Amino acid sequence: MGLENKLNVLLLSIVLPFKTETVFLEECIASIRKSTLTEWELLLVSDKATPESVAIAQTFTHLDKRIHILQSPGTGIVDALNFGLEHSSSELVARMDADDMVHPERFKKQVALLAGNPEIALTSCLVKPLSATPLREGTLRYFQWVNDSLSTEKIERDLFIESPLPHPSVMFKKDEVLKLNGYREYDGPEDYDLWIRLKEHGLEFSKVPEYLFYWRIHAKSLSKTSLRYSHRTMEKRRNQHVFWALKKGLAHERDIYIWGAGKDGGSLARMLLEEGINLKGFIDVDPRKLIHTRHSLPVYSPDKITKTPDNHFYISCVSSWNARELIRGHLVEKKKCEGKDFIIL
Repeated sequence: MGLENKLNVLLLSIVLPFKTETVFLEECIASIRKSTLTEWELLLVSDKATPESVAIAQTFTHLDKRIHILQSPGTGIVDALNFGLEHSSSELVARMDADDMVHPERFKKQVALLAGNPEIALTSCLVKPLSATPLREGTLRYFQWVNDSLSTEKIERDLFIESPLPHPSVMFKKDEVLKLNGYREYDGPEDYDLWIRLKEHGLEFSKVPEYLFYWRIHAKSLSKTSLRYSHRTMEKRRNQHVFWALKKGLAHERDIYIWGAGKDGGSLARMLLEEGINLKGFIDVDPRKLIHTRHSLPVYSPDKITKTPDNHFYISCVSSWNARELIRGHLVEKKKCEGKDFIIL
């Protein structure tokens, strides 16, 4: 893949859908214009944007010939993103959202990473939160988790939990995304769905290990207000990915146990049983659950797991951050290898 800038060929297309973001849009575009990489185009894709937002966008088109406004013919984020991809001029595409900000070095360093690593299809970076109010403990823990998910192996592992790749922080090779027909319209998060499809087609991810993106957290952000980004829609797509991985031989035909006999574990078990996966039972620490069955399967205490080599494969399905680490620690202490003997959801 040749990324040299010859004959003024653009190195990068930046796709930024916008709708009603009058408060932050100007700040966002101004941060992009400070980029140390100069060979880019910014495609501001209007998703039925308000006149006020369009007016702000038009101001920048008059200031900078690299900035263009597109009107998405469809409705919603997926149509806007695919329309931006269709009209992008570069083989590399970076995402931005209208309420976030970018470090001046982000685009240059992400282009360099993709140019130097042909096996990588998509890259991100470390992210810092932008918020006018103090962040909750759970949000801070999420940012820590995202930034800890740094290597290719850990990113792929963490995709079993949710997306460790904040959508507006990524840059990808356009051809690889178009081979999968771009973003897909369905009742869940379009970015997580695309990352999973890229992974399932054998493509790899990476991150620039520097804080190069500022992710705004506020009550009106789409991830807070749209049902497509809810826990249940994320869980549904994740469970489909687990089924795909099992069919591809993840458990190597071993006996499968789900750690967590609660709502999330039950939802996963129901789907896997309906798809013909042969589950053997559940693991749970709650003694009240040990005297009952779940989906007609027994529930065992963690004592069932021993250091002796066996034919078991464990799927941890407990959503608490602390519980995940405790379960991982217990399984590792029992000489189990993540990815080979168990996965954490």
